[in-house]
Amino acid sequence: MNKSFTLKITSFVAMMLLSQFAMAKAVGSVTFATGDVTIAHADNTTTKATKNADLSAGDAIETKEGRVQLSMIDGGKISLQPNTIYKINQFEFTGKEDGSEYNFTELVKGGLRTVSGLIGHKNRDHYQLKTAVATIGIRGTEFTVNFNDNSLLMTTNHGSVDVCNAGGCLNAITGQSIQVVGIGGAPKPSNKAAKAAAAPPPAGKAVFAAGEQINTAALTTTLAAVTITPAIAPTVGNDTIVSLATMPVGVVSNNGVYKGTATFTGNNLISYVDNSGTPNIVTGTILEANSDAFLKWGRASGGTYNGQPMLMTNWITGIATPSAVISALNSTGVTGSYLVANSTTPYLVSSSGTITTGNTDTVTGGLSLNFSTYKLSYNLNIPIASNIVSITGLNVSLAAASAKFSDNNAIITGTGFCGCTTTGSGILSNNAYVEGSLFGPNAERAGLQYGVQVSGSGLPGGGGNLFGGVVLNK
Repeated sequence: MNKSFTLKITSFVAMMLLSQFAMAKAVGSVTFATGDVTIAHADNTTTKATKNADLSAGDAIETKEGRVQLSMIDGGKISLQPNTIYKINQFEFTGKEDGSEYNFTELVKGGLRTVSGLIGHKNRDHYQLKTAVATIGIRGTEFTVNFNDNSLLMTTNHGSVDVCNAGGCLNAITGQSIQVVGIGGAPKPSNKAAKAAAAPPPAGKAVFAAGEQINTAALTTTLAAVTITPAIAPTVGNDTIVSLATMPVGVVSNNGVYKGTATFTGNNLISYVDNSGTPNIVTGTILEANSDAFLKWGRASGGTYNGQPMLMTNWITGIATPSAVISALNSTGVTGSYLVANSTTPYLVSSSGTITTGNTDTVTGGLSLNFSTYKLSYNLNIPIASNIVSITGLNVSLAAASAKFSDNNAIITGTGFCGCTTTGSGILSNNAYVEGSLFGPNAERAGLQYGVQVSGSGLPGGGGNLFGGVVLNK
Protein backbone atom coordinates (compact mmCIF):
# COMPACT_ATOMS: atom_id res chain seq x y z
CA MET A 1 0.00 0.00 0.00
CA ASN A 2 1.53 3.32 -1.04
CA LYS A 3 1.79 6.38 1.17
CA SER A 4 -0.76 8.30 -0.86
CA PHE A 5 -3.41 5.61 -0.43
CA THR A 6 -2.61 5.27 3.27
CA LEU A 7 -2.99 9.02 3.68
CA LYS A 8 -6.36 8.98 1.96
CA ILE A 9 -7.64 6.18 4.22
CA THR A 10 -6.33 7.96 7.31
CA SER A 11 -7.98 11.20 6.24
CA PHE A 12 -11.24 9.39 5.54
CA VAL A 13 -11.25 7.73 8.98
CA ALA A 14 -10.47 11.05 10.62
CA MET A 15 -13.30 12.72 8.73
CA MET A 16 -15.71 9.97 9.79
CA LEU A 17 -14.70 10.32 13.42
CA LEU A 18 -15.07 14.09 13.28
CA SER A 19 -18.43 13.71 11.57
CA GLN A 20 -19.66 11.32 14.27
CA PHE A 21 -18.50 13.72 16.94
CA ALA A 22 -20.18 16.67 15.23
CA MET A 23 -23.40 14.69 15.04
CA ALA A 24 -23.26 13.73 18.73
CA LYS A 25 -26.63 14.31 20.26
CA ALA A 26 -26.80 17.25 22.64
CA VAL A 27 -28.14 16.19 26.05
CA GLY A 28 -27.80 19.58 27.69
CA SER A 29 -25.99 22.87 27.60
CA VAL A 30 -23.94 25.30 29.69
CA THR A 31 -26.12 28.10 31.06
CA PHE A 32 -23.38 29.92 33.00
CA ALA A 33 -19.62 29.55 33.42
CA THR A 34 -16.89 31.58 35.07
CA GLY A 35 -13.21 30.78 35.36
CA ASP A 36 -11.22 28.17 33.48
CA VAL A 37 -13.94 25.53 33.17
CA THR A 38 -13.25 22.87 30.53
CA ILE A 39 -15.18 20.05 28.85
CA ALA A 40 -13.27 16.88 27.93
CA HIS A 41 -15.13 15.10 25.13
CA ALA A 42 -15.36 11.41 24.27
CA ASP A 43 -12.99 11.90 21.29
CA ASN A 44 -10.24 13.11 23.67
CA THR A 45 -10.57 16.74 22.61
CA THR A 46 -11.02 19.49 25.21
CA THR A 47 -12.95 22.74 24.84
CA LYS A 48 -13.63 25.68 27.11
CA ALA A 49 -17.07 25.72 28.76
CA THR A 50 -18.89 28.78 27.49
CA LYS A 51 -22.50 29.85 27.76
CA ASN A 52 -24.81 27.84 25.45
CA ALA A 53 -22.10 25.23 24.73
CA ASP A 54 -23.69 21.84 24.03
CA LEU A 55 -23.12 18.84 26.30
CA SER A 56 -23.05 15.24 25.08
CA ALA A 57 -22.90 11.82 26.70
CA GLY A 58 -19.24 11.06 27.40
CA ASP A 59 -18.34 14.63 28.37
CA ALA A 60 -16.41 15.35 31.57
CA ILE A 61 -16.65 18.87 33.01
CA GLU A 62 -13.80 20.16 35.17
CA THR A 63 -14.23 23.46 36.99
CA LYS A 64 -10.73 23.97 38.47
CA GLU A 65 -11.12 27.33 40.29
CA GLY A 66 -14.23 28.24 38.31
CA ARG A 67 -17.83 27.24 38.51
CA VAL A 68 -20.57 26.34 36.05
CA GLN A 69 -24.28 25.72 35.69
CA LEU A 70 -25.64 23.03 33.39
CA SER A 71 -29.14 22.53 32.00
CA MET A 72 -30.22 19.08 30.76
CA ILE A 73 -32.85 18.34 28.12
CA ASP A 74 -35.18 16.67 30.65
CA GLY A 75 -35.30 19.91 32.69
CA GLY A 76 -32.61 18.95 35.21
CA LYS A 77 -30.24 21.64 36.54
CA ILE A 78 -26.73 21.10 37.93
CA SER A 79 -24.50 23.66 39.62
CA LEU A 80 -20.85 22.59 39.93
CA GLN A 81 -18.58 24.07 42.58
CA PRO A 82 -14.88 24.89 42.14
CA ASN A 83 -12.42 21.96 42.04
CA THR A 84 -15.04 19.58 40.69
CA ILE A 85 -14.94 16.90 38.00
CA TYR A 86 -18.35 15.72 36.79
CA LYS A 87 -18.93 13.12 34.06
CA ILE A 88 -22.02 12.51 31.92
CA ASN A 89 -21.61 8.77 31.35
CA GLN A 90 -24.98 8.00 29.74
CA PHE A 91 -27.95 10.23 28.99
CA GLU A 92 -30.98 9.31 26.89
CA PHE A 93 -34.29 11.19 26.79
CA THR A 94 -36.93 11.26 24.06
CA GLY A 95 -39.26 13.67 25.85
CA LYS A 96 -41.08 11.15 28.03
CA GLU A 97 -40.40 8.39 30.52
CA ASP A 98 -40.99 5.34 28.34
CA GLY A 99 -38.24 3.09 29.70
CA SER A 100 -35.61 4.25 27.19
CA GLU A 101 -34.52 7.24 29.31
CA TYR A 102 -31.27 7.15 31.32
CA ASN A 103 -29.31 9.67 33.36
CA PHE A 104 -26.11 8.05 34.61
CA THR A 105 -23.52 10.56 35.80
CA GLU A 106 -20.46 10.51 38.01
CA LEU A 107 -18.98 12.91 40.55
CA VAL A 108 -15.24 12.18 40.46
CA LYS A 109 -14.48 14.84 43.04
CA GLY A 110 -15.79 18.15 44.33
CA GLY A 111 -19.32 19.31 44.95
CA LEU A 112 -22.58 19.99 43.20
CA ARG A 113 -26.16 20.99 43.75
CA THR A 114 -28.81 19.62 41.45
CA VAL A 115 -32.53 19.83 40.79
CA SER A 116 -33.68 16.69 39.03
CA GLY A 117 -35.55 16.76 35.74
CA LEU A 118 -38.11 14.30 34.46
CA ILE A 119 -35.77 11.28 34.35
CA GLY A 120 -35.94 9.08 37.42
CA HIS A 121 -39.35 9.94 38.80
CA LYS A 122 -41.09 7.01 37.13
CA ASN A 123 -38.16 4.64 36.57
CA ARG A 124 -35.96 5.39 39.56
CA ASP A 125 -33.17 3.00 38.62
CA HIS A 126 -32.68 5.03 35.43
CA TYR A 127 -31.19 7.93 37.41
CA GLN A 128 -27.85 7.41 39.17
CA LEU A 129 -25.13 9.76 40.36
CA LYS A 130 -22.09 7.59 41.04
CA THR A 131 -19.11 8.29 43.27
CA ALA A 132 -16.23 6.03 44.28
CA VAL A 133 -17.90 5.19 47.59
CA ALA A 134 -21.66 5.12 46.87
CA THR A 135 -24.38 5.69 44.28
CA ILE A 136 -27.09 8.31 44.71
CA GLY A 137 -30.64 7.76 43.46
CA ILE A 138 -33.68 10.02 43.60
CA ARG A 139 -37.38 9.96 44.28
CA GLY A 140 -37.97 13.37 42.78
CA THR A 141 -35.78 15.92 44.48
CA GLU A 142 -33.15 18.61 44.91
CA PHE A 143 -29.92 17.76 46.72
CA THR A 144 -26.34 18.87 47.43
CA VAL A 145 -23.28 16.59 47.42
CA ASN A 146 -19.70 17.06 48.61
CA PHE A 147 -17.22 14.32 47.67
CA ASN A 148 -13.50 14.58 48.43
CA ASP A 149 -10.85 12.13 49.68
CA ASN A 150 -13.32 9.23 49.42
CA SER A 151 -15.69 10.91 51.85
CA LEU A 152 -19.23 11.71 50.71
CA LEU A 153 -21.76 14.00 52.34
CA MET A 154 -25.22 14.39 50.79
CA THR A 155 -28.02 16.68 51.98
CA THR A 156 -31.56 16.52 50.63
CA ASN A 157 -32.77 20.06 50.03
CA HIS A 158 -36.24 18.99 48.84
CA GLY A 159 -37.79 15.58 48.22
CA SER A 160 -36.21 12.21 48.92
CA VAL A 161 -32.77 10.73 48.11
CA ASP A 162 -31.27 7.24 48.43
CA VAL A 163 -27.54 6.64 49.02
CA CYS A 164 -26.53 3.03 48.36
CA ASN A 165 -23.42 0.85 48.31
CA ALA A 166 -22.39 -2.67 49.37
CA GLY A 167 -23.01 -1.66 52.97
CA GLY A 168 -26.72 -0.98 52.34
CA CYS A 169 -29.08 1.81 51.35
CA LEU A 170 -30.17 4.81 53.39
CA ASN A 171 -32.85 7.37 52.54
CA ALA A 172 -32.89 11.06 53.44
CA ILE A 173 -35.88 13.37 53.08
CA THR A 174 -35.90 17.18 53.08
CA GLY A 175 -33.36 18.58 55.55
CA GLN A 176 -31.65 15.26 56.29
CA SER A 177 -28.06 14.28 55.45
CA ILE A 178 -26.20 11.04 54.74
CA GLN A 179 -22.45 10.46 55.05
CA VAL A 180 -20.22 7.71 53.64
CA VAL A 181 -16.60 7.64 54.85
CA GLY A 182 -14.12 5.62 52.83
CA ILE A 183 -14.53 2.85 50.31
CA GLY A 184 -16.54 0.10 51.97
CA GLY A 185 -18.08 2.42 54.54
CA ALA A 186 -21.84 2.06 55.02
CA PRO A 187 -24.18 5.04 54.53
CA LYS A 188 -24.98 6.67 57.87
CA PRO A 189 -27.12 9.62 59.00
CA SER A 190 -25.19 12.84 59.61
CA ASN A 191 -25.97 16.04 61.47
CA LYS A 192 -23.73 17.94 59.06
CA ALA A 193 -25.03 19.56 55.90
CA ALA A 194 -23.38 19.39 52.50
CA LYS A 195 -22.27 22.86 51.45
CA ALA A 196 -22.76 24.50 48.09
CA ALA A 197 -21.12 27.79 49.10
CA ALA A 198 -18.00 28.93 47.34
CA ALA A 199 -16.13 32.10 46.46
CA PRO A 200 -18.44 34.43 44.52
CA PRO A 201 -17.90 34.91 40.79
CA PRO A 202 -16.24 38.08 39.49
CA ALA A 203 -17.99 41.41 39.90
CA GLY A 204 -20.81 41.87 37.45
CA LYS A 205 -21.47 38.11 37.21
CA ALA A 206 -23.22 37.49 40.51
CA VAL A 207 -25.45 34.75 39.19
CA PHE A 208 -25.30 32.38 42.15
CA ALA A 209 -27.25 33.79 45.07
CA ALA A 210 -26.66 33.11 48.74
CA GLY A 211 -26.99 29.44 49.55
CA GLU A 212 -26.26 28.55 45.89
CA GLN A 213 -29.79 29.01 44.63
CA ILE A 214 -29.52 27.82 41.04
CA ASN A 215 -30.14 30.51 38.44
CA THR A 216 -32.37 28.93 35.81
CA ALA A 217 -32.93 31.90 33.52
CA ALA A 218 -33.26 30.48 30.03
CA LEU A 219 -34.95 33.26 28.03
CA THR A 220 -31.73 34.39 26.36
CA THR A 221 -33.30 36.66 23.74
CA THR A 222 -33.76 40.29 24.76
CA LEU A 223 -37.17 41.62 23.80
CA ALA A 224 -36.03 45.21 23.39
CA ALA A 225 -38.72 45.97 20.84
CA VAL A 226 -41.53 45.11 23.24
CA THR A 227 -42.50 47.91 25.62
CA ILE A 228 -44.08 46.56 28.80
CA THR A 229 -45.45 48.25 31.89
CA PRO A 230 -43.01 47.76 34.80
CA ALA A 231 -43.78 44.87 37.15
CA ILE A 232 -46.03 45.65 40.09
CA ALA A 233 -47.28 43.54 42.94
CA PRO A 234 -50.95 42.69 42.33
CA THR A 235 -53.41 44.49 44.57
CA VAL A 236 -56.92 45.37 43.48
CA GLY A 237 -57.58 45.34 39.77
CA ASN A 238 -57.91 43.26 36.65
CA ASP A 239 -55.67 40.43 37.78
CA THR A 240 -55.40 36.89 36.51
CA ILE A 241 -56.29 34.30 39.11
CA VAL A 242 -55.45 30.61 38.98
CA SER A 243 -58.11 29.22 41.27
CA LEU A 244 -58.93 25.73 42.44
CA ALA A 245 -61.72 25.05 44.91
CA THR A 246 -63.44 21.97 46.31
CA MET A 247 -67.14 22.35 47.04
CA PRO A 248 -68.83 19.00 47.76
CA VAL A 249 -66.40 16.81 49.71
CA GLY A 250 -64.04 14.91 47.41
CA VAL A 251 -65.21 16.61 44.21
CA VAL A 252 -62.90 18.70 42.02
CA SER A 253 -64.59 21.83 40.73
CA ASN A 254 -63.98 25.46 39.78
CA ASN A 255 -60.47 24.64 38.64
CA GLY A 256 -59.36 27.12 36.03
CA VAL A 257 -57.61 30.30 34.99
CA TYR A 258 -59.85 33.34 35.20
CA LYS A 259 -59.50 37.08 34.64
CA GLY A 260 -61.22 39.45 36.98
CA THR A 261 -60.91 41.58 40.08
CA ALA A 262 -59.19 40.24 43.18
CA THR A 263 -59.64 42.15 46.45
CA PHE A 264 -56.88 41.84 49.04
CA THR A 265 -56.07 42.96 52.55
CA GLY A 266 -52.30 42.70 52.52
CA ASN A 267 -51.62 39.26 51.07
CA ASN A 268 -55.02 37.92 52.15
CA LEU A 269 -57.48 37.28 49.34
CA ILE A 270 -60.84 38.59 50.50
CA SER A 271 -62.93 38.07 47.36
CA TYR A 272 -62.71 37.54 43.64
CA VAL A 273 -65.13 38.33 40.83
CA ASP A 274 -64.57 37.19 37.26
CA ASN A 275 -64.99 39.75 34.48
CA SER A 276 -68.13 37.91 33.38
CA GLY A 277 -69.50 37.93 36.92
CA THR A 278 -68.37 34.43 37.88
CA PRO A 279 -66.67 32.88 39.72
CA ASN A 280 -67.76 34.93 42.71
CA ILE A 281 -65.48 33.76 45.50
CA VAL A 282 -65.54 34.95 49.10
CA THR A 283 -62.78 33.35 51.15
CA GLY A 284 -63.21 32.02 54.65
CA THR A 285 -60.34 31.51 57.09
CA ILE A 286 -56.98 32.44 55.58
CA LEU A 287 -54.53 29.62 56.30
CA GLU A 288 -51.52 30.98 54.42
CA ALA A 289 -50.81 34.03 52.27
CA ASN A 290 -47.60 35.14 50.56
CA SER A 291 -46.36 37.42 47.80
CA ASP A 292 -43.36 38.45 45.73
CA ALA A 293 -42.82 41.22 43.17
CA PHE A 294 -45.18 39.59 40.67
CA LEU A 295 -47.60 37.29 42.47
CA LYS A 296 -49.78 36.69 45.50
CA TRP A 297 -50.66 33.15 46.51
CA GLY A 298 -52.26 31.34 49.41
CA ARG A 299 -54.95 29.05 50.75
CA ALA A 300 -58.15 29.46 52.73
CA SER A 301 -60.69 27.09 54.27
CA GLY A 302 -64.43 27.63 54.13
CA GLY A 303 -65.95 30.57 52.30
CA THR A 304 -68.41 30.51 49.43
CA TYR A 305 -68.49 30.17 45.66
CA ASN A 306 -71.57 31.86 44.17
CA GLY A 307 -73.21 31.42 47.56
CA GLN A 308 -72.36 27.71 47.90
CA PRO A 309 -70.14 26.58 50.77
CA MET A 310 -66.56 25.65 49.90
CA LEU A 311 -64.20 23.28 51.63
CA MET A 312 -60.92 24.87 50.52
CA THR A 313 -59.60 27.45 48.04
CA ASN A 314 -56.12 27.88 46.60
CA TRP A 315 -55.23 31.03 44.70
CA ILE A 316 -52.35 32.40 42.65
CA THR A 317 -52.98 35.93 41.42
CA GLY A 318 -50.96 38.36 39.37
CA ILE A 319 -50.80 40.25 36.10
CA ALA A 320 -50.68 37.71 33.27
CA THR A 321 -47.84 38.00 30.77
CA PRO A 322 -49.10 40.20 27.91
CA SER A 323 -50.01 38.50 24.64
CA ALA A 324 -47.50 40.76 22.81
CA VAL A 325 -44.68 39.22 24.83
CA ILE A 326 -45.95 35.68 24.25
CA SER A 327 -46.05 36.36 20.51
CA ALA A 328 -42.55 37.90 20.55
CA LEU A 329 -41.18 34.90 22.41
CA ASN A 330 -42.88 32.66 19.86
CA SER A 331 -41.21 34.44 16.95
CA THR A 332 -37.75 34.18 18.54
CA GLY A 333 -38.18 30.50 19.38
CA VAL A 334 -36.67 30.63 22.86
CA THR A 335 -37.25 28.09 25.60
CA GLY A 336 -38.18 29.03 29.14
CA SER A 337 -37.11 26.89 32.10
CA TYR A 338 -38.75 27.38 35.50
CA LEU A 339 -38.21 25.79 38.92
CA VAL A 340 -40.69 25.53 41.78
CA ALA A 341 -39.84 28.31 44.24
CA ASN A 342 -42.88 28.24 46.54
CA SER A 343 -45.86 26.01 47.13
CA THR A 344 -49.02 26.08 49.17
CA THR A 345 -49.60 23.29 51.66
CA PRO A 346 -50.76 20.16 49.79
CA TYR A 347 -53.95 18.63 51.18
CA LEU A 348 -55.59 15.27 50.57
CA VAL A 349 -59.38 15.00 50.89
CA SER A 350 -60.57 11.41 51.43
CA SER A 351 -63.96 10.10 50.30
CA SER A 352 -65.16 10.41 53.91
CA GLY A 353 -64.16 14.08 54.04
CA THR A 354 -61.03 13.65 56.16
CA ILE A 355 -58.35 16.22 55.29
CA THR A 356 -54.67 15.32 55.52
CA THR A 357 -52.25 18.21 55.02
CA GLY A 358 -48.59 18.22 54.04
CA ASN A 359 -46.12 21.03 54.65
CA THR A 360 -45.75 24.44 53.05
CA ASP A 361 -43.01 24.92 50.43
CA THR A 362 -42.15 21.22 50.15
CA VAL A 363 -43.18 20.63 46.54
CA THR A 364 -40.28 20.38 44.09
CA GLY A 365 -40.10 20.22 40.32
CA GLY A 366 -39.98 22.37 37.25
CA LEU A 367 -41.51 23.41 33.95
CA SER A 368 -40.00 23.78 30.48
CA LEU A 369 -41.80 25.79 27.79
CA ASN A 370 -40.91 25.96 24.09
CA PHE A 371 -42.40 29.25 22.98
CA SER A 372 -41.88 28.45 19.30
CA THR A 373 -44.32 25.53 19.51
CA TYR A 374 -46.46 26.72 22.44
CA LYS A 375 -45.73 23.36 24.11
CA LEU A 376 -44.68 22.80 27.70
CA SER A 377 -43.76 19.92 30.00
CA TYR A 378 -43.73 19.92 33.78
CA ASN A 379 -43.04 17.68 36.75
CA LEU A 380 -44.16 18.15 40.36
CA ASN A 381 -43.10 16.03 43.34
CA ILE A 382 -45.55 16.42 46.22
CA PRO A 383 -44.82 15.01 49.71
CA ILE A 384 -48.01 13.87 51.46
CA ALA A 385 -48.45 11.41 54.35
CA SER A 386 -44.91 9.95 54.03
CA ASN A 387 -45.40 9.47 50.27
CA ILE A 388 -44.18 11.37 47.23
CA VAL A 389 -46.84 11.91 44.57
CA SER A 390 -45.32 12.82 41.19
CA ILE A 391 -47.41 14.66 38.58
CA THR A 392 -45.98 14.85 35.07
CA GLY A 393 -47.38 16.66 32.06
CA LEU A 394 -45.91 16.25 28.57
CA ASN A 395 -46.50 18.34 25.44
CA VAL A 396 -49.19 20.46 27.07
CA SER A 397 -50.43 23.25 24.83
CA LEU A 398 -50.14 26.91 25.75
CA ALA A 399 -53.04 28.75 24.18
CA ALA A 400 -51.69 30.68 21.19
CA ALA A 401 -50.67 34.22 22.15
CA SER A 402 -52.05 33.54 25.63
CA ALA A 403 -50.43 32.96 29.00
CA LYS A 404 -52.85 30.18 29.96
CA PHE A 405 -52.43 26.42 29.89
CA SER A 406 -54.51 23.46 31.03
CA ASP A 407 -53.87 19.71 31.36
CA ASN A 408 -56.34 16.99 32.36
CA ASN A 409 -54.16 14.07 31.24
CA ALA A 410 -51.40 14.29 33.82
CA ILE A 411 -49.38 11.17 34.57
CA ILE A 412 -49.58 10.31 38.27
CA THR A 413 -46.95 8.07 39.84
CA GLY A 414 -45.76 7.26 43.33
CA THR A 415 -44.85 4.54 45.81
CA GLY A 416 -47.57 2.36 47.30
CA PHE A 417 -50.46 3.87 45.38
CA CYS A 418 -51.73 4.50 41.90
CA GLY A 419 -53.56 7.05 39.80
CA CYS A 420 -57.22 6.02 39.47
CA THR A 421 -59.83 5.92 36.74
CA THR A 422 -57.11 5.36 34.20
CA THR A 423 -57.31 5.29 30.43
CA GLY A 424 -53.75 4.01 30.18
CA SER A 425 -50.74 3.38 32.36
CA GLY A 426 -51.41 5.78 35.19
CA ILE A 427 -52.99 8.43 32.97
CA LEU A 428 -56.02 10.02 34.56
CA SER A 429 -59.10 10.91 32.57
CA ASN A 430 -61.24 13.72 34.02
CA ASN A 431 -59.64 13.09 37.39
CA ALA A 432 -56.46 15.09 36.93
CA TYR A 433 -56.76 18.84 36.60
CA VAL A 434 -53.67 21.02 36.27
CA GLU A 435 -54.22 24.66 35.36
CA GLY A 436 -51.68 27.43 35.04
CA SER A 437 -50.56 30.75 33.65
CA LEU A 438 -47.43 32.77 32.96
CA PHE A 439 -47.05 35.96 34.97
CA GLY A 440 -44.92 39.09 34.85
CA PRO A 441 -44.07 41.50 32.02
CA ASN A 442 -41.56 39.07 30.51
CA ALA A 443 -42.90 35.71 31.75
CA GLU A 444 -40.77 35.84 34.91
CA ARG A 445 -43.15 33.54 36.80
CA ALA A 446 -45.47 30.62 36.25
CA GLY A 447 -48.34 29.68 38.55
CA LEU A 448 -49.86 26.23 38.58
CA GLN A 449 -52.68 24.56 40.52
CA TYR A 450 -53.24 20.81 40.70
CA GLY A 451 -56.17 18.61 41.66
CA VAL A 452 -55.59 14.89 41.14
CA GLN A 453 -57.14 11.64 42.33
CA VAL A 454 -54.86 9.08 43.96
CA SER A 455 -55.48 5.84 45.84
CA GLY A 456 -53.50 3.23 47.75
CA SER A 457 -53.19 1.56 51.11
CA GLY A 458 -50.29 3.87 52.02
CA LEU A 459 -52.52 6.94 51.91
CA PRO A 460 -54.95 8.06 54.66
CA GLY A 461 -58.42 6.75 53.96
CA GLY A 462 -57.05 4.79 51.03
CA GLY A 463 -56.57 7.99 49.05
CA GLY A 464 -58.78 10.70 47.64
CA ASN A 465 -58.28 14.03 45.89
CA LEU A 466 -54.96 15.84 46.29
CA PHE A 467 -54.86 19.64 45.87
CA GLY A 468 -52.37 22.48 45.98
CA GLY A 469 -50.59 25.21 44.07
CA VAL A 470 -47.01 26.12 43.13
CA VAL A 471 -45.16 29.25 42.07
CA LEU A 472 -42.27 28.74 39.62
CA ASN A 473 -39.43 31.17 38.98
CA LYS A 474 -37.55 31.53 35.70
